[in-house]
Amino acid sequence: MASDYPAPANPAPVTPATPRSYVRALREAAGLTQTQLAELLSCTQSKINKVESGETRLTSADLDRVLRALAVTGPEAQRVLAQVRREEAEYKRRPRRAEERSTSFQQLLEREPEAQEILAVTGERFPGLLHAEPYMRALFGSDDAGEVEQRVRGRAARARLYDLDDPPRHRVLLGEGALARLVAAAPAEVALAQLEHLISMAERHPALHLRLLRFDAPLPVMPQDFTVLRFRDRKDIAYQESPVEARVIAKAEDVRGLVREWHEAAAAALDEEETLVVLKERAAALPRRTG
Repeated sequence: MASDYPAPANPAPVTPATPRSYVRALREAAGLTQTQLAELLSCTQSKINKVESGETRLTSADLDRVLRALAVTGPEAQRVLAQVRREEAEYKRRPRRAEERSTSFQQLLEREPEAQEILAVTGERFPGLLHAEPYMRALFGSDDAGEVEQRVRGRAARARLYDLDDPPRHRVLLGEGALARLVAAAPAEVALAQLEHLISMAERHPALHLRLLRFDAPLPVMPQDFTVLRFRDRKDIAYQESPVEARVIAKAEDVRGLVREWHEAAAAALDEEETLVVLKERAAALPRRTG
């Protein structure tokens, strides 16, 4: 997005107390409002506000974009960027099931069956409700055998959501990056099983509405992963994971913002029939075992 607020060549050096305070200090040193910085980054003012207030954790990708947009270089910028990357690496080294033991994730699991509608966006991974068993086993392969079996059973039980008498309407926007990563990184038989599972689920379950967000979708930026649970008789909530946190969002204004973001992304996605065509083409291109 073109901006009327060109960044200065290099704002005055600032020394942050925390990475998020560094973003605010850089913005203020550049003489920009949150709205102006958001325009430079092609994101929302709400996201800038949440990063600066600490409501959303700052990722290394976000910080790198800020540094580039404001043309900030030097040892202090690299030190803060390295700090954020260390925090992300520490998060990734946590036990694999940490997110599933978290209060936030458990709240998501408990509330899913009660929802009237589930809106989801996933950029480079598949929603847990849509995992094929071979894909699960490949995903959990580094765990011990008992742990793998427990997790596979848990995911399978969760997917029985679609078999309820009145299941939630599950509207998923799946990023093309998930397909690309699957085909590039997974064994061919695992990739094929996952693609065929997606096709089967989409064709068998009327409550599932799966749509693909292509790499060239007309969006200024791809949305971060999130899930919104919408209810008939209670307040809606959202769930969001990043490389450094998992959280439930209950503030009505923030949930409404994610709903708007979902609909904006949906307007740029393929429809359900077009999505099935792409999935079947990707599956047909994979080698199949013979004999």
